[in-house]
Amino acid sequence: MDPRIPDFGKGAPAMKGLRKLWPVKNRARYTQGYWDELNREFIIHQNIAGFLFTLGMIGGFFIPVALTDSFQLWDIGIGFGLGIIVGLLYQFLVAVLKGISTCFPRWRDYSELAYGIRWRAQLGFYVVLLVFSLICLGGRIFSL
Repeated sequence: MDPRIPDFGKGAPAMKGLRKLWPVKNRARYTQGYWDELNREFIIHQNIAGFLFTLGMIGGFFIPVALTDSFQLWDIGIGFGLGIIVGLLYQFLVAVLKGISTCFPRWRDYSELAYGIRWRAQLGFYVVLLVFSLICLGGRIFSL
């Protein structure tokens, strides 16, 4: 089954490259019916997590400015990191409330179907961004 996020727009070359590097294994196990079921279950949570990411990112940009009365480039990295943390925490909370053993594999399948990239590669991308954000937080703290 083809990924649900199409390859067009500014991010298309990056998505195509990532899909070639880390393709989803055993794509034949996914059917249209399974996608429809997953989409009904998770689309609202995906949208809420995206909204919370945006709020976290904005907060990450402006909270350091409000506390120190100055903007530094470090704040951009802090914003991305806070956005990722807030979005992932929401998704983790949903998985815990629904039951991790049943919800997590379905959410993984949903994410792989939507983006066409193996879930572990997606998680690795988030980890790299979080490490970058921690470096930015350290830079912000030590530059005060």
